[in-house]
Amino acid sequence: MALDSHQMLRVCKTRPCPICAKTDWCLVAPDGSAAICARVQGGSLRRCGEAGWLHRLRPGRPAAWAAGRRCIFSLPEASGKNFEALSIRHQQRLVLEQLGRLAECLGVSPASLRRLRIGWTGSGYSFPMRNAGGEIIGLHIRYASGAKAAEAGSRLGLFLPADLPKIGTLAICEGVTDTAAALDLGQEAVGRPSCNCGASILAVLARGRDVVIVGDNDPPGRHGAESLASCLVGRCSTVRILYPPEGIKDLRQWRRSGLTAVEFREALRAASVCELRVLAARFGQVKKERQDER
Repeated sequence: MALDSHQMLRVCKTRPCPICAKTDWCLVAPDGSAAICARVQGGSLRRCGEAGWLHRLRPGRPAAWAAGRRCIFSLPEASGKNFEALSIRHQQRLVLEQLGRLAECLGVSPASLRRLRIGWTGSGYSFPMRNAGGEIIGLHIRYASGAKAAEAGSRLGLFLPADLPKIGTLAICEGVTDTAAALDLGQEAVGRPSCNCGASILAVLARGRDVVIVGDNDPPGRHGAESLASCLVGRCSTVRILYPPEGIKDLRQWRRSGLTAVEFREALRAASVCELRVLAARFGQVKKERQDER
């Protein structure tokens, strides 16, 4: 595969990297056949200098990326892999020492990681991603370096803990580690692989429930939380958005800074629904303006 990084297209907010799902630094071939990811080495063909690692992509879906669709299509469609069996094998492969080491490094409990069905691939930690019916449709891989990728053939889904109740307030977190932090704080939670995916699955899974979107305290996290909220309004009983305090990026960091379970429950209850009504009205106004323009 002969590629010139100067001929490749830079990722952006509407066209995230097909490997790491980030919106900066990485490159994708115009025909969608390959990507150079600045962050993820796992699964790559080779290093391309300072640009990053070269990944081959499944052909046949480049048009969606080139057209600027607001979705991460990079993970190939289901390839017939039995992700359920693969996830179980990874779980059986994980030893207690590995689990304890990762839990200590992340600042979450081994119990919460177990609820999220953590496994070991031989080179990284695996977490199953599920659809609204609970079926495993892909595996999220976290390497010791902190780099993240997905098992070949995966589709993006949600991180769902075992024995998730169907009633009660549900926290929606960004990332598997924030989901584990929420579970440690005594709150039932599900997680999205990134701040801009999983809305269609959550619209089914969270229907009729009281939900609190726990967003990252940065511009992409806030935008992703507001976009998700606009999708869930009208489908859920109540929808709130909660961000960590100023100077704290995400829930895991907030917990490590001293957040207690009691304080977290109070913050969830205090998150304003009125703020979301304003949000819903704003999205409605934009829709009305677009209709008027027609």
